[in-house]
Amino acid sequence: MVFRIKNITSFLKGLLWSSLIVIATLALFRTIFIMQNVPMDVMSSQPSALLKALYNALRFDLQVAAYCALLPTVVMLILPFIGSTCWQKGLKSFCTWYYMVVIILLSLLSSIDLGYFANFNSHISITFFDFFDEEPLSLIQTIWDDYPVIWIALGLFVLGFLAKRLANKAYTQEKTPHTNAKKLSLEVLAYSAILVLCLRGSVGPYPLQVEDLIVSTDEHINDLIPNAPYMLKKAFKEKSMAFETKPTEELLREYKFQNLQEAINTFTDSKVKLSTDTIATLRQVLFAHANAPVQRQPNVLILCCESWSNYLMHLGAIMQCGMQKHMAEDIVFDNYQSVRNGTIATIENITVSTPFQRVFRSGYRLHCLPSSIALPFVNSGYTCEFLSGMDLGWENCGQALTNQKFTKLTGKYELLKENPRAEYNGIGVYDEYMLQAILQRLNQKAKHPQMIMGMTTTNHPPLEIPSHAKLPELPKGFCSKQCFNKVGDDVVAKYLRAYQYFNSCLANFLDEFKKSEAAKNTILVITGDHNVRAILNYNVIGKRWQNSVPLYIYLPPSLREKDYPLHSQKWGCHYDLVATIAPFAFKNTDYMKLGNNLLDINSPVKQSYSYNEDQVRAQEAFLPTAKRKAAARELLLRLYFQKVFNEIDNKKIK
Repeated sequence: MVFRIKNITSFLKGLLWSSLIVIATLALFRTIFIMQNVPMDVMSSQPSALLKALYNALRFDLQVAAYCALLPTVVMLILPFIGSTCWQKGLKSFCTWYYMVVIILLSLLSSIDLGYFANFNSHISITFFDFFDEEPLSLIQTIWDDYPVIWIALGLFVLGFLAKRLANKAYTQEKTPHTNAKKLSLEVLAYSAILVLCLRGSVGPYPLQVEDLIVSTDEHINDLIPNAPYMLKKAFKEKSMAFETKPTEELLREYKFQNLQEAINTFTDSKVKLSTDTIATLRQVLFAHANAPVQRQPNVLILCCESWSNYLMHLGAIMQCGMQKHMAEDIVFDNYQSVRNGTIATIENITVSTPFQRVFRSGYRLHCLPSSIALPFVNSGYTCEFLSGMDLGWENCGQALTNQKFTKLTGKYELLKENPRAEYNGIGVYDEYMLQAILQRLNQKAKHPQMIMGMTTTNHPPLEIPSHAKLPELPKGFCSKQCFNKVGDDVVAKYLRAYQYFNSCLANFLDEFKKSEAAKNTILVITGDHNVRAILNYNVIGKRWQNSVPLYIYLPPSLREKDYPLHSQKWGCHYDLVATIAPFAFKNTDYMKLGNNLLDINSPVKQSYSYNEDQVRAQEAFLPTAKRKAAARELLLRLYFQKVFNEIDNKKIK
C-alpha cells in the first residue's frame, strides 16, 4: 500500500499547478475581453470598482478551476486502491490528456463568448441556445464568414499543446523512499478544504452568486467579471426552467372544472361569454378599464417590506416602534396574505402577475408582458421607478423591470452614489437611507405624477442593523414566549431586533412624510413580501398567521371616505393591490385586474377572500365559494400566459 500512495503528494501538487493553468487561460481571455470592450477611461475613473471587479472575477475563475479538478481528484484518490501496480503512469497520462482537453474546451467557449459579446453586447445568455435551432449548414457558413476560424483553430491547438506540455511536467513524479501517512492525511485534508472553498467561492455567509456580478453602476466594469463557463451554466439553468405548458383539457381536470365557460362563470359571476377567440375572451376576463375621476392624479408609493410579519405587529408597542400611531390614523387590513412566499416570487407577482414563478430568470423577462404593473401607470402619464437597497442584478431584477416599462431603476450602487454617507450590510443599503431617498422623490416638483415601487432589505438574514439604531430593549423572557419556536433566545432576538429596526424606520418615514407637501397628494400602499421565517410556532398561534402580512394604506385628505376604515376587516392579498389603486390613479387605460378593490364600499366584507399559493382564507360561510373563485382565476391566468408566452416564442421564430 505504501508503494501505491507514496506519490499522492506529487499528484496533489500537479493538480494545483493544472488549476493555475486553468486560471491563467481564463485570465488570458478576460484580458482580451477588457482590451476589446472596456474603455481605459472607464477603468481609470473607477479604481475601487475595478479592483472589486477583478477580485470577483478571480473568485469565478477559481470556482471553474475547482470544478475542473473534481474528476482527476476522485480518480487520484480511488486508483491506488484498485490493486494495479501501474496506476501512477496511468494517472499521469489521464491528467495530462484531461487538462489538455479542458483547456481547449475552455478556450473554445471563451472565444465563442467574445464573439457573442461583439454581436449582442452581452455575455452568453439563454438566447445562445437559439443558435442550435438554426439550419446546421447555414450556421457553419455564417461562422466561417464572420470569424477567423482557421486562426482560432490554430490558437486552440497551440493552447492545447502548451497545456499538455505543462501538465506533463506538473505530473512528473518524485521518487520518495518513505511516506509519512500523517503528513499525507494533512495534505489531503488541506487540499480538500481549498477545493471546497473554491467551489463555494466565498468564506462569508453566502456562496458565490449572481449578485457578485454587479459591483458598479457602469456596465463595462460589471461585464469583465464573469467567465464563459459560468455564463453558459447560468444560461443553461434558465433554459432548463422552461415553463411547463399543459393542454386546456388537462388544466380543466386539474382545477376541477367541466369546461372553460364554467371557470369563466365562476370567476366573473357569469358576466363574460366564451367566444371563438379564446385569448380575447381571457383578456376580457382578466383585464378591466379604469378612468379615475380626480383632476390631479396622486403620486403612488407601493412599498414591499422584507419579512413584514402581521403577527409580530400584534405583539404590541415593543415591536411596533412608533407604527401604532400611524396604524390608528390610517387604514390597516389585518386579514391579508402574500400571494407568494418568497421575495423574488412576490416582486414578480406584484409587477407582472404570471402564474409561472421565476419569470425573471427566463427569456420572457426580455419582453414587456401585458400584465406589467407599470403599463397602466405609464399609459396614465406616470413616471415609474423601482427603488431598493439591494443589488439590482439579483435575480435579473434590473433587466426584467427595465423591460416592463419602469422608467427608472435605483439600487444599492445608485443609492450610495446619491448619498455617500449611507451605510449598508451584505444584503443592501439600510432601510432608513432607502426610505429617505423615497421621501426626497415624493417631495420633489415633477411634471408628471410618480409611481414608486420600493423593496426594503434590512429585515433579512443575516439581520444586520446599523450600530447607531436606538431600539427599545426586549423585556426579559420575551424571546421565550410560546409563540416562538425553540431555536434559541439569541436567534429569536436577532429576528425581532431587525423587525423593530424596520418598523422604527417606517414610522420615522411616515412622521416626516405626513409633515410634507407630498402628503396632500400621495397614496401609500405598504405591505410585506412574505411572513417572517423560522421563529414563529404556528402550532401555537394558528395557521391563520402563516402567510399573513399587513396592508397599510394612507390616502390624502381629498381622497378619503369615512366608510373606508369599516372595510379593513376584508380578507385580501397582493392580487388586490392594483385593483384598489386603479380608481384613484389610472386614466382611460386597461389593467390586469386579478383581485378586488378593497376600498369598494359596495363590496361586502363577508364576500371577501384572501389567496395564497398554500391556502385560501375567508369567512367560514364564504370559504367554499372563495376556493372555487381562486381556482378559476388560477386556471384562467395559466391559460392566458401560456398563450402569451406562445406568441412571444412564435415571434422569436419568425
